[in-house]
Amino acid sequence: MKKFWKPLLWAIIILILSGIPGQVVEPYVFWNADKLVHTVIYFGLTMFLLAAFNKLPSLSFFNQKAASIAMFISIFYGGLMEVLQATVFINRSGNLPDFAFNSAGAIVAAMTFSFWMKNGFLRKIIG
Repeated sequence: MKKFWKPLLWAIIILILSGIPGQVVEPYVFWNADKLVHTVIYFGLTMFLLAAFNKLPSLSFFNQKAASIAMFISIFYGGLMEVLQATVFINRSGNLPDFAFNSAGAIVAAMTFSFWMKNGFLRKIIG
């Protein structure tokens, strides 16, 4: 569990940000900036998960199983946040486009991590 403190902290940050009432959030600097924010946040969650999985003996040195697990967790969590925004959080609304961008961030992160691992870039940093 010690290896997972970064993705857990990131998930808590996502939960807090997702629960902030809509009127408190500053207006975006450019059109659809929120979609970029969704993508970046879930890219980060997936990267933190993949880095933690990479430190587990059974999933070390990136494999497809680790990518699938990390993507599933991130996509599920992104869906859960959208449901909570639609049903629980005050002045928030969950929607399908946000979920799609959450998922896109997770998928791009897994692909990026895979590319970096295959090219030996991450082994020097997190290995």
